[in-house]
Order: sequence, then C-alpha cells, then structure tokens
Amino acid sequence: MTETAKPAKSRKKLWFTLALIAFNILVLAGIILHEIHGKEEQILDKEIFVTWAANYRFLVCALCCVLCYILFESLKYLIFIRSFAGRWMPMTALKTAILGKYYDFITPLGSGGQPFQIVYLSTQKKIPIGPATSIPLSGMIVYQVGYVCFAISMFVVYACIPHSLPLATPVLYLAGFGAFCYLIVPAIVVLFSVFRETTLKILRFFVKLGHKMRLVKDVDATLEKTAASLDEYRDSFKQLLKKWYILLIGVLLGWLMTCSNCMIAYFVVRASGMSVNWLEMLCLTIFTYCSVTFIPTPGNTGAAEVGFYAVFAGLQSTFWVTMLWRVLSYYSILLIGLCVIVFTPLKRKIQNARANRRRPPVAETGEPAQSETQNAERAIETERDASEKSQ
Repeated sequence: MTETAKPAKSRKKLWFTLALIAFNILVLAGIILHEIHGKEEQILDKEIFVTWAANYRFLVCALCCVLCYILFESLKYLIFIRSFAGRWMPMTALKTAILGKYYDFITPLGSGGQPFQIVYLSTQKKIPIGPATSIPLSGMIVYQVGYVCFAISMFVVYACIPHSLPLATPVLYLAGFGAFCYLIVPAIVVLFSVFRETTLKILRFFVKLGHKMRLVKDVDATLEKTAASLDEYRDSFKQLLKKWYILLIGVLLGWLMTCSNCMIAYFVVRASGMSVNWLEMLCLTIFTYCSVTFIPTPGNTGAAEVGFYAVFAGLQSTFWVTMLWRVLSYYSILLIGLCVIVFTPLKRKIQNARANRRRPPVAETGEPAQSETQNAERAIETERDASEKSQ
C-alpha cells in the first residue's frame, strides 16, 4: 500500500466511525423523545423525587441488578470464548456482552446484536471466523432458553401465590404467546439439527405463504439465506451439545440475567414508596416483557411502556415509576454501549500513536538503522501482546 493510500484509508475509517457514532446518538435521542412525548403534565410531579431520595437504598439495589445483568452476560461470553476459542479474555467478553445488548436494543425485534458481535470478535480480536460466529449465536440460543425457563417458572409461581395487583386476562394470554415466540428459534435449531430436510420443507411452505401475502419477494433467495443461517445455528448448537455442561451453565446464566432484569422493576416500585410482594412483581414484570416480545420496535419502545402501564395501573405515580424502570433497564444499557462504541476507537488510536512515537527517526538515507528498527518493532509487539493478554 502506498503512503498516499494510507491517509485516505485512515480518513475513510474515521468518517465511518463518526457517522456510526452520530447515527447511534440520533437513535438514542429519538427513542427518548418518543418516551416523553405527550406526557409533559405528568413530568411536573416533583414529589416522587423526594420519595426516591428517602428510599435511595432501593435505587442502589436496582443499580446492582443492572450491573448483575451485565455481569451474567459477560460471564456467559467469557466461558464461551474460552470454550470455542481456547483463551480467557475477560475484557473482550465484557465488550461483546455490551455491544450485543446495545445493538439488540436499537434494532427491531432485538435482532441486531449478533452480526456486530461476530465482526468485533473476528476483526478486532482476531478470533477465527468459525468460533467468532459460534460464540454469539450460541449465546443467543442459551439466553432465549434461559429466558423461557424463567418465564415458565414465573407462570407456575403466579398460580401459587396471592395476588394484590390486578392482571387483565388478555395480558396473561399475550405473555404466554410471547414466551412461545421466544422458543421458536431454539426449537427450529433443534429440529433443523435432527430433521434438516423436513424442516426446510416446512420453512418453504411458510416462505411461499409469505410470498402470497406479499411479505417475501424472492422465495428461493429467502429460503437459501434462511437455510444458510440455520446451518450456522446448527453448527453452533452441535458444538454446544458436545460440551453439555457449558450449555447448562449458559442457560443458568440466561435465567439469572432475566431474573436480575425483572428485579429492577421491584426495587423501582419500592423506591417509589409502595410495598408489594417481590414474587408477584417478578411475575408481572416478566409477563410485561413477554407480552411485547413480538412488537417490532427498537427495544419494544412504546409497547413496553403501555404494557407496564396496563400491568401496574394500580400503582401511584405510574409515569415516573415507568420512566425510572426504563432508564435503568433500557437506557442505561444504551448509554454504556454508546460509551464503548465511542471510546474504543479513541483508545485504539491513542495506543497506535504511542506505538508510532516509539519508532526511531528516519536517517538521511531514508532508512533507519537495522538494530534501531528491530528494537522499535520488538517494543511495539511487546506492548500489543501485553494489551491482548490483559483483555
């Protein structure tokens, strides 16, 4: 590559990074404006802030639940990276977890996290494309199974405890349907792994049906793309089955993630001065999440708030309780993810600048002394190796 081509490539990469950052900021601002639109009068209620200050310990517990949510997701990827790639990479696992949740939250139906995780692991962390693909896909599968297991356990618990908050029957039916929808991808992966040709025939029927409904343009291209994606899922699932204990640990961590996320609502309600049964709150919160699972908006924006209003209509200051719940369970993850997206390229640029300053000056002949060049290259390699080992 020529010297003139290097700055052009660097500028192109810089503009792409800035455009990505600007896009993410615009998405975040649009979501926040959507949340507060039409609720200006309710925002003027200031008594709730005094109550929050008096019950700050519950807010601390809610923040701990947010951190546990990220911790369990990071532990899952730490174990998966060790299992698939053979290395312990704690910082990489943390960034993979945050980036995955961030892009899940800003894309419709929570479907955008895995591609960015695959690119991050394969290009920036130099993990081979096979493991880099298997890690996010396997992570999604075990999370969905853990999520559904938690939802099923809460359905059982809700039938066995007394109820102090009313719950409309349609919400319960929607929650059951949402939990079923969450099982679709893992179920198809299992069927595809065992009965590949039969599953493809079933998929072809639904793709043709979508074509007749004008939802699918090209039947063959769509089916080919779906089959390729399912082959990737199948390969990841088969690798998981070879290490069944890793599969069980991943499902357990998915269960704990869902529990931590649902506990945020309980502590927010307690911080708002209301006393409720924590088991009932867990049940109603997971019912809220399940009932809006199939709503195709980023992070279920709008639908999640409506669902929370419908389920917790009997609480005081429902607007502020809902907003604080969304800030902790949704916007905090977006903010953390945005910080990772912004500061990771800056950190890399600073590291490259430091490495370049270690290079010896060029002599009049245009080439540095061989010994000086070798020493500089060794120093740069040592610094990069130390940085990779720390991650």
